[in-house]
Amino acid sequence: MVVAALALALVACGTSGAAPEAPPTSAVPVPADGEVVTETVPAPSLVNNMLGDPAEREIAVYLPPSYATTDARYPVVYFLAGYEERIGMFGQHTDELWAQMLTPGKLEFIVVEVDGISALGGNFYANSPVSGNAEDFLTVDRRLDGVLVVFNATPHAVTVSVDSLVGDDYELSPMLANGSDDVVQATTWDAETGTVTVPARTVTALVDDTERGHHGGWHWPWDWSWPWG
Repeated sequence: MVVAALALALVACGTSGAAPEAPPTSAVPVPADGEVVTETVPAPSLVNNMLGDPAEREIAVYLPPSYATTDARYPVVYFLAGYEERIGMFGQHTDELWAQMLTPGKLEFIVVEVDGISALGGNFYANSPVSGNAEDFLTVDRRLDGVLVVFNATPHAVTVSVDSLVGDDYELSPMLANGSDDVVQATTWDAETGTVTVPARTVTALVDDTERGHHGGWHWPWDWSWPWG
């Protein structure tokens, strides 16, 4: 089973470039506050759920104070809201968050907030024929057109079929394909069946450069990209 991190998942992320800067610390003069961006993203794995919940989800992205003034890469924390909590709960702590980031020696980072709200209160981020495949929304869905990210936390390879991606021409992202990790390079994609196979204990990213909206490529609309791009 492809497993989502159900607490805080940490990955590196930032703008693409040949030689990205390190995330700034408080020694670098930066604005006092960060920025919060809210986006609605598609959730194909929630389509046709028995509760009639929408197949779209709002996410909130908390950009650190120095984000607008540097080309640095930033770590990203994925914050999954609790039962019956909608996105915005984390936003009650932004003043404290920005202040902590500006404390001497502290590292700045991006926070992406997601909720599991359903007609029953919450979906527990689990796959269900009733509330939809919420785990797949977090781990498999094409959260933005043209990028497919899969987390496999199991000790064996996992194969997942995604009907909504049948016929799409995904391939391992160039950074991973040209890197030195031969385990992640064992990732395979079958366009005819919409099936991805991921090695054990691996996070992988596949991309499809077909232009289909959302800026045509596989960048987030606020212009920071996944670390493998």
